[in-house]
Amino acid sequence: MSFLPKKLVDKLSHAKDLPPIKKTSFRIGNIQAKFPLNVLLKTAGPLLDRLFGTYPLHCMYHRYKLWRYDGIEFLEHFLPATGVKYIIQGKGLEIIPQEGKALIIGNHPHGGIEGVILSYILNTRRTDYKLFVNIMLYFVKELTRFFIFTNPMLPGSVSNAQAIRKAQKWLSEDHCLVIFPAGRVGLYREDRGYITDESWDRMALSLSIHTDAPLYPIFIDGQCSKLFSWSCRLFFPMKLLMLVNEFLKSFSRTITFYTGNPILPDEIKHMKRARANAYLRMRTYLLAPLSYNGFGNNEKTTTKDASFHKHKHHYCIQKTQLHQNSLINQVSHPFNASKFFNLDKLIKLFGKENIFELKPVNFWTMENDLSLQHIQNEFKHNNDNIITLLAIHFEPTVPEVNNSDINQSISKKAIHLTALWLFSYLRHFNPLMHKTKKSKFLKKLDTLYKKSLVPGILESTSKLHNEVLWFFSHYWLNPEEAETMLYGLEEKHIALLAQANQLKNFHALALAVDENQNPVLLLFSVGNKIKNQKPAIT
Repeated sequence: MSFLPKKLVDKLSHAKDLPPIKKTSFRIGNIQAKFPLNVLLKTAGPLLDRLFGTYPLHCMYHRYKLWRYDGIEFLEHFLPATGVKYIIQGKGLEIIPQEGKALIIGNHPHGGIEGVILSYILNTRRTDYKLFVNIMLYFVKELTRFFIFTNPMLPGSVSNAQAIRKAQKWLSEDHCLVIFPAGRVGLYREDRGYITDESWDRMALSLSIHTDAPLYPIFIDGQCSKLFSWSCRLFFPMKLLMLVNEFLKSFSRTITFYTGNPILPDEIKHMKRARANAYLRMRTYLLAPLSYNGFGNNEKTTTKDASFHKHKHHYCIQKTQLHQNSLINQVSHPFNASKFFNLDKLIKLFGKENIFELKPVNFWTMENDLSLQHIQNEFKHNNDNIITLLAIHFEPTVPEVNNSDINQSISKKAIHLTALWLFSYLRHFNPLMHKTKKSKFLKKLDTLYKKSLVPGILESTSKLHNEVLWFFSHYWLNPEEAETMLYGLEEKHIALLAQANQLKNFHALALAVDENQNPVLLLFSVGNKIKNQKPAIT
């Protein structure tokens, strides 16, 4: 376990095959070592047992006579002894195939209890599965049949290379493998501003591509204690000392597992490895439930939570300030853009006379109403304005259409995700923002981008997990990839390509929420005053 002497860990890590364990023991004094270390362990063993938290495990192991059982029988008696409960939500456990290749990936928020639960619940679907786990679990004799061992402390060791070959062979033989790509329990990350997984290893990605195995993401709700996270941040070796205590803290909890649709190797083969790895991570965290703070619970974001993202990147979690400043509202509509966005800066930069606001449209009904024709007609009559504004709002349902590929009932999560994707997608393909030498007008637009019309990413999309927001602040997806991503949430594909193509002449300016907490996206298009100007060429 984490309290093993470094020499013993090194010896095990450099061995091609781990020696069999004769007996499970949670007593530090029972660790075999050479003189004088063995004397020290025998003498200080009881004190170290209580300090590192192994004493409760030792008592539970003998109180419930767990040494009588092995494999699944051991887990059937161990889990009730811990008092831990679990819930399977999302697509359910039925999404995991009963035979054939299957590579299960998940986040790692707790001190190892999630792996123990997965070892137990997977047995209800199939028996040919193994988990890629830390070498410290090697000393639990009753569970070794479920594990392929690796040592994250020695990434270049012989045993790790051997473990990877075993994992690849296991998958190639049409079996099931479970991997936690982070390899470590999630801690507070200063670059993200919250507690989350460490950087994901690309081994799961490589195994999927080389063995052509589909990936089944599982999001595990919860996170480690703040004391554990901050103590490890201040003094990293404390992580090893407190890991057993963190494992014990997960007892008597209810842990929820959210499963989703598989990610096929064809989805990620065309991506660069870094982007593909980030995509797998995002798809896993995408399964998290909607929440006010993005962490899977219903507690509202506090001021302290909001400050986590401040000055990190433009996806900050702050309350949206709704400003009622009016523009030249030729069209009166309850969803006009000025109701949900702070347009003071826009008016100051360009003036009211140079801004025209179109009637807002619903993203989901753009194919069925005359939205495109209406937009084109408005352009013809108002093409002298510098900036034309269009507000896209999203409703939770789609009316009846002939296209059976569009799901009749769209979830709230799909609505928020689509708005976030469209915002990111249209911003990425803004040609005006990629000029080397920029005109005075383009510099004004740059000012708007740096100082958004709303202070932060908005209250609505912060209900998505922060890892999803992080992905869209660094990467973009084309419409086909976005449809596949939404398929991870819905039973049917949602046609995004047609709607996105209608908005190809627009650029994302800002994002907010309406009174029903549905996203509203503000788009703009440059009028003829700018289009007729020759662009700056370097």
